[in-house]
Amino acid sequence: MYSWVIRSQSDMEPRWKLCDIALIFGDQRITPRLLKMLHIQDTCVLRGDYHHLMKEVFPTKEYFGINFMSIIDKDLRKMMLSSKEEEWNNSYQSIADKIQADPVKMAKLDKIRGNPSYYDGYYLKRICGHLEVNRSVPAG
Repeated sequence: MYSWVIRSQSDMEPRWKLCDIALIFGDQRITPRLLKMLHIQDTCVLRGDYHHLMKEVFPTKEYFGINFMSIIDKDLRKMMLSSKEEEWNNSYQSIADKIQADPVKMAKLDKIRGNPSYYDGYYLKRICGHLEVNRSVPAG
């Protein structure tokens, strides 16, 4: 359905092109498969929505659960909103120190760390800076 909606926008407005999409924020229902279906996987970054992740995904028992979230919430927020790689790594380590006794939770944390384009604050800031530079260059 997401693919149909996006393609329909392109059909309705010919000045708007799929290749112009550089960043998509989504809940976890939007997957990299959408980018492949639209043939924009090489030019577009799929990014997790911060609010959705922090309020609806991470507190579930499938991720960290409410109890662990109360312990790691501050560090996880720092990690997700990090402005530098060092802050991302320090926050990761702080969380890891708190949950290292639970291998399932550690695997979830490592999954987050292993996908910076989806979760990482400084990665997003770098992308947005790149987009701003590209938009400020006059065409032609």
